[in-house]
Amino acid sequence: MRLRPTRGRAGLTFLELLLAVSVSGLILAASSQMLFSMAHFWQEVELEPRFAHHVDGVSSFIQYCFDESEGISRDPARRYGWDTPPGTSGRLFHFRLDPAPPVFFTEILPPPPVDAWLVFDEDQGLSLLWHAPAVLTEGKAKLCRTRLSAWVEDVEIGYFDPERNLWEY
Repeated sequence: MRLRPTRGRAGLTFLELLLAVSVSGLILAASSQMLFSMAHFWQEVELEPRFAHHVDGVSSFIQYCFDESEGISRDPARRYGWDTPPGTSGRLFHFRLDPAPPVFFTEILPPPPVDAWLVFDEDQGLSLLWHAPAVLTEGKAKLCRTRLSAWVEDVEIGYFDPERNLWEY
């Protein structure tokens, strides 16, 4: 019996080659689309004024605190002013919020009113010192600190005195 020599396959058929090129083209097109999308995204992120958004957020929060503050003395018209926080020295800008917004985290529910002082420190930036009423904290006014911005370099507080028709800083 005589055997016929079998012919081995040495390469790809045209159909296999066509399929491999088309799959490679699809993968290349998808990856280039993803690359261009990521480049566009990073360009938008770099052009977005993140610092301006931060400044707007901090100033809006402080303005909210001043607008929502309640009387800090027996005079209801006096909603904020200068005062010394307990256990510290030096007068700071003081206001009271009732109820406290969520940035003032406390275990007391519902959120109690808080006395807050705006404090600036060159190392820590702009922060709020605050405490809940001593009646609600077992007679201890524990002073807490919440940082508002590490990038504040200077604070200037101004208000308009209608009696003298003058801005004071």
